[in-house]
Amino acid sequence: MIFANILPAHPLQGLRARIQQAKANNAEFHAKKAIYDRTFNQLSAMSNRDLADIGIRSSDIESIAAQAVEMH
Repeated sequence: MIFANILPAHPLQGLRARIQQAKANNAEFHAKKAIYDRTFNQLSAMSNRDLADIGIRSSDIESIAAQAVEMH
C-alpha cells in the first residue's frame, strides 16, 4: 500500500485541479483584457488636444492602459 500515499485519492483529482486553475487563469486574463481595452478605447476616443489637457500624449496610450491593468 505504498502507492496509496503517492496516488491521489481519486484518479481525476489532479486533472480537475488543473482544469479549475485553467478556468481561473482564463477569467483573470479576460478581466485584465477588459480593463486594458476599456482604458485604451476611452483614451483613443479623445482628441490630441483633450489628451494634452490631461498631460497625455497619444503615443503613451498603450503604456497607460497597461499600467491600468497593473493597478487592479
